[in-house]
Amino acid sequence: MKICSLRGNVTPVYGITVVDQLLFVVRAWSTDIEVYDASAYCLLRRLSVPHLRDVTDMTGCQHHRCLYLADCEGRALHTVSLKDVQAAGQWSLGDKPYGVSVTPRGHVVVSFCETSVVAMFTNAGDLLRQVAVDQVVNLRHAVVRDTGQLVICHGSLQLTAGVSIIDAEGHVVKTVPAEPGSTQLGWPTHVAVDHRGFIYVTDYTNRQVLQFDPDLTYVADIEQEQCNPRSICIDSIARRIYVAESGGSVHIYGLQYNQ
Repeated sequence: MKICSLRGNVTPVYGITVVDQLLFVVRAWSTDIEVYDASAYCLLRRLSVPHLRDVTDMTGCQHHRCLYLADCEGRALHTVSLKDVQAAGQWSLGDKPYGVSVTPRGHVVVSFCETSVVAMFTNAGDLLRQVAVDQVVNLRHAVVRDTGQLVICHGSLQLTAGVSIIDAEGHVVKTVPAEPGSTQLGWPTHVAVDHRGFIYVTDYTNRQVLQFDPDLTYVADIEQEQCNPRSICIDSIARRIYVAESGGSVHIYGLQYNQ
């Protein structure tokens, strides 16, 4: 069920996350993060991220109370502490990061699109492990499940796309492939997993968000919008789904289950 929409300017939203009952929004080509009250949905302030060149994704960590932003062209991950907003940092990476997420323990998960590698870091930027994903091109986003498996989306309009479950060694366990012209899955761009293990996927070309069960079996789709959804964030505590789209808006839905 749709609750409301935040309609700012028409610049595409490239990242959304919720921390401390605040909604954070970052737009393409911007070095500012918009901060909203996650209950009243009103703009409170903006945070500046120095040296941010090409943001492609953003996530937040409730455990460490900070934000992480992937900077693809800058080959870096930017950090913003919500304890001290002046304490912004930057990790230099050897590859181009595209997607970023966090685990419940506060580890940072970075997806590298050109090499199809998923790397996990501590909140201080120390590398814990990395996984080269088999049979995948243009890795866009990855989330680590409680089982240690990955849920990823990959591909593009020109390259084979899909949503996959990956084991700890990088092998594909199951894939839902995207099919050109299909109304079920066109071009997946972002994934999220809720507290029950259900998987949510933004489908850019079909203008919808798909819900899958933990085994990656299709369950339902969320109301279609006029513009293309690009990223998604789930607040399981408030039972909210936040969907960012290329038209510059953020749509908020109630978290529901059809089974």
